[in-house]
Amino acid sequence: QGGAASDGSKLVPSAASLVVEEVREEDGSSGGRRATVRVGSGGSQQPRQELQLFEGLSTDPSLALRGGYNLLVHELLGDLAGSEGAAAVIADIRSRGLVTQDCIFVPR
Repeated sequence: QGGAASDGSKLVPSAASLVVEEVREEDGSSGGRRATVRVGSGGSQQPRQELQLFEGLSTDPSLALRGGYNLLVHELLGDLAGSEGAAAVIADIRSRGLVTQDCIFVPR
């Protein structure tokens, strides 16, 4: 359920908490690492969902990205996203049709 900060306030509202039901880790035959996480919503009426987690560069063919993703979480390792070419990477991902029109990118 929602975690608490040192001051007692909630970091994640309990309404946003998900219950992890299953985690399947895979090492792809071509080398890409990925995991599928099946989540529920803690007994509410929300349907079960699957999250697909990929480790690597979006241009790595061994990840076998299928597309149609509506949430993309990416890591930035520098002080500024622009210094790492994040905009170019996101533009490339969009141009290859890997994300939906209403995809949410984190960080924004």
